[in-house]
Amino acid sequence: MFATLQIANNTQHLWMIAAGLGIGFLVVTGVVVYLMRKFFQSTREQQKEEFKSSGPRAGNPSAFMAASM
Repeated sequence: MFATLQIANNTQHLWMIAAGLGIGFLVVTGVVVYLMRKFFQSTREQQKEEFKSSGPRAGNPSAFMAASM
């Protein structure tokens, strides 16, 4: 593509195509990063809730001491 840009006289449409592809690539990359952040954020919140609910129970003192150690 760069050889065509250097040789051809009317290269305006090739520059437009290259710019469009570059912008499209940036948009797709941005959307993928946004979706990955949302996914990992929701996963992190689920793990926090599971961790809070999985603590040792104080109802059985020996089990509580064993889980604490």
